[in-house]
Amino acid sequence: MESKRMQSALEYLVSYSWALVIIIVVAVILYSYLSYPKQSTGNFCNFVQGAYCSDVILQSDPATAQVSMAMYMNNAQQYPVANPQVIINVNGTNSTPTSCTPKFVLSGSIMICTMNVPVTLASGSFLSGSAFLVEQNCGLTTNPYNSALCASAPKERFSGNFGGTTQQSVTLTPLIVLTVANSTQSHNISDSLYATVTVLNHPLDGADVNFTTSGAGYTISPQIARTNSSGIALALINATLAGSVTVTANYSGHLSTNTITFT
Repeated sequence: MESKRMQSALEYLVSYSWALVIIIVVAVILYSYLSYPKQSTGNFCNFVQGAYCSDVILQSDPATAQVSMAMYMNNAQQYPVANPQVIINVNGTNSTPTSCTPKFVLSGSIMICTMNVPVTLASGSFLSGSAFLVEQNCGLTTNPYNSALCASAPKERFSGNFGGTTQQSVTLTPLIVLTVANSTQSHNISDSLYATVTVLNHPLDGADVNFTTSGAGYTISPQIARTNSSGIALALINATLAGSVTVTANYSGHLSTNTITFT
């Protein structure tokens, strides 16, 4: 009888020890998650509809502790939108409406919205709040791709939220660099144009770059190209005559030029 009791006890321990281990592991994970500081979570921003927010950067000025924010959003509408603006609300206080760039945003293209946050916080502080995107839907006009008509399109408003940890101030101005495959090329043979757009030394995906030339006799296709995940917008230039041409790549007022000599 004593042997049977010991065997039963051993079987009980073997049967339920795994369950006990699982319970302990789950308890440790839950404790770690609940006690983990908010500052360690990643930055986030999202809108229910109208735009896809890919990233948000929160900055704190070392001297004044004034917080500024940059939102990177893609136009999720089927048609272009015009004059996008963002208003944020922190602790019941609204920010001043801030215009985003560019002013005319094609479907799927990125727009950058920078603004001052109505709060002062030291670097490394966690901050969250509400966000409101106001834009004019060009799809409600007779010609969605006419920027002049779109300027009078009806306005739409979309709500969202954001959160993240403040960091020390850095420059958020996009940088664009235009390179060419060949600085010297035969006419009637296409040459490749590469416009690379970066922010904080990281590639900007979904930026629409406009390519222009200094004179007649040169064609670029496409004239507006969108950057890929590497931040590069690709276009081709062709010349019907010999000579030098200056090509300009323009992203939201930020320019880069390069010269090609066609022989």
